Amino acid sequence: MTDQKPKDEHPNAELLQSATKGFEYLFSNDIVSAREHFKKRDDPFHMMGLGVCGFLEAALGMEVRVASFVLEH
Repeated sequence: MTDQKPKDEHPNAELLQSATKGFEYLFSNDIVSAREHFKKRDDPFHMMGLGVCGFLEAALGMEVRVASFVLEH
């Protein structure tokens, strides 16, 4: 059978490879695609990716508010 995984491949290797794809979106400044990719699965790697997206959105959102406040005052 050609669908079998190599004997030395870790059982979570496919999940990690998939999550890596989501992080590639983040590194390309495409947080929307990253979030959509991470939402497709419910495992620790993808959940961590969603957490990173949330953190970045909060940090970037706060930065905009701070910059607006400084400009107004």
